[in-house]
Amino acid sequence: MQMTIFDYKRSVEIRGLCDDAYCPECGYGFGYPEETDLEVCPECGCIVDWTRWHKVNDEQTEEEV
Repeated sequence: MQMTIFDYKRSVEIRGLCDDAYCPECGYGFGYPEETDLEVCPECGCIVDWTRWHKVNDEQTEEEV
């Protein structure tokens, strides 16, 4: 079976009161908003997926509007 890029993607970790995003590999804290949706962690090169982060944060944004 051939592996694809999706086999290597890992979901960003969500921590703190502000739902900050962190690299699941090295713990790098992504800056908001300038580093939101980066495909690769600038610290360790881990390929990250932002789907879960957007589900949590986009729903909050919609509720606040």
